[in-house]
Amino acid sequence: MKTSLNTEKENKFIIVFLVIVTTLLVIFFTSKLWMYDDNPIRQTTLNEKIESLEQTELTLLNWYYNEKENFMEVIIDKKNVGEDSLIPSISFEAREIELDENIPVDVIYETDNIFVVHLKKIPEKYKFIDLMVTETRDEEVVRVEKEEEEGVGLESETVEEIDLIDSNFVVLTGDYREIEIDNGLEIKSGKDYEITSIEHEIQRTKDKVESIIKERIPLENRFIIEEESKIKEAEEELEYLSGDEKLELEQTISGYEQKINSAIENKEELEEEVKGLEDKVLGMEKKLSKMSEEEIKESDKEDVEELKEEKESEDDEVTSDKDKKEDEEVRVKS
Repeated sequence: MKTSLNTEKENKFIIVFLVIVTTLLVIFFTSKLWMYDDNPIRQTTLNEKIESLEQTELTLLNWYYNEKENFMEVIIDKKNVGEDSLIPSISFEAREIELDENIPVDVIYETDNIFVVHLKKIPEKYKFIDLMVTETRDEEVVRVEKEEEEGVGLESETVEEIDLIDSNFVVLTGDYREIEIDNGLEIKSGKDYEITSIEHEIQRTKDKVESIIKERIPLENRFIIEEESKIKEAEEELEYLSGDEKLELEQTISGYEQKINSAIENKEELEEEVKGLEDKVLGMEKKLSKMSEEEIKESDKEDVEELKEEKESEDDEVTSDKDKKEDEEVRVKS
């Protein structure tokens, strides 16, 4: 009886022990899924201009990750803002920060205003990926610039000693908590990437228009009202003054009026800017519409070709069946 009780207690102890161990193991291995991650967000902000390079203005549009195929797609808007006669070259390098591991980079699409970059062989436990964008100025442009600065003649031996490498870089960072997972991601056509770029530019332009209309123009209006209020108060006080005091207040009123005129000019410039931006949006929307129409035409053309091929295939089958039937008839007669 005593032995049975001891055995029962031992079994209960083992069961409780196993439950506790299992619970602790579950907590340990799943902690990353539910525990608070106190690492600061390092993600480079989307749709904001990055002005760190000298000749090129960049904007990070999208950063996607296809877990299934293990690659990332980074879409970057670019704009040449420098004065060099020859546009600088742009190169890319990627590295997982915490694992200190290089990541292969391919530029799969490039135009005057967009880069589409693919990062391959992403480490399974990646956290932060730095994409370094290096801008390198053309050597001939640098040569001429340095010759002008240093007074070096073209036939001088000093020319050979000039360091013609003039580059600078900016780092874009992808954060594992912010990168959008898209397992349906695949390489698109150049036209699709161009459409993406135009759509982002339209949205940025609309945002700028909204900012001007809702924030900057009202600010000028408030300033004008405040200055007009000051003028009214000063003019009421002016009736009771004379001599130098009156002259001084009149000069103050004149200053208020100049500020109002300046604010009115600023407001008119902003209104003109809005009109220009709205025209720009219309132009881009027309371009998108035209591209969509061309895409539909191409799709229709492909459908027609496909139907034509199917018809030819059916005709070939009918001809083949007819030939077989005729051969069979000839064989039977003979």
